[in-house]
Amino acid sequence: MQRAWGYVLQIFFAPLCIACGKYLERSGNNDVLICNTCFDSIPIYRTVFYGPTFALVAVTSYDNEAVMKLLHFFKYRRFVNSVYTLDRLIKTYLAGLDFKKLVPENAVIIPVPLYKKRLRERGFNQAEEIAKILGKYLNLPVEGTLLLKIKDTPHQTTLKNKAERKESVKNSFAVYEKSNVVDKGVILVDDVYTSGATMNEAVKMLRRTGAKNIVGFVIAKTA
Repeated sequence: MQRAWGYVLQIFFAPLCIACGKYLERSGNNDVLICNTCFDSIPIYRTVFYGPTFALVAVTSYDNEAVMKLLHFFKYRRFVNSVYTLDRLIKTYLAGLDFKKLVPENAVIIPVPLYKKRLRERGFNQAEEIAKILGKYLNLPVEGTLLLKIKDTPHQTTLKNKAERKESVKNSFAVYEKSNVVDKGVILVDDVYTSGATMNEAVKMLRRTGAKNIVGFVIAKTA
């Protein structure tokens, strides 16, 4: 009887892929959010994007619908369930790129921090959770309290252009006074790279306090 009831529940409450809406075959894994077809459709980048002050690696494109929905779920709706798919995505990316060649000497992984008010509201920092996954695969320490967000800035998506975004994050970061990043390599982690204003400002602060080589790592990058 219990088995039959479980089967009925599976039929009526079967989980759906957040990208295409089709039923998911979980095979005992309750953390799957995206079906294999949609996961396989996610483009994996194999290039490094070089900016004026740091190199940026992005796992995929933010223009992909599955990626966009996954990151939205991650930040605002179902954090725990999203981590499994993000882990799988990062693992797939690292398997196809010798990322360790880009890792600076004496490196630490630093997530882009949230302002304390936003951290309280959300309950976690999405960049720090991504950093933990990356740290696991690269066997590197994650320093979640080294970089601080000291200014409550508006969401970047609410601002009209790059100039506004750059101005909004100006002087919004600080390095914890007891921390020492002098001559250290840094992998700076965030979820999405859009205009680059946030990451560029964080890089500027880390360089000002002595960080040597900095590589940015994000799940997704806009075109």
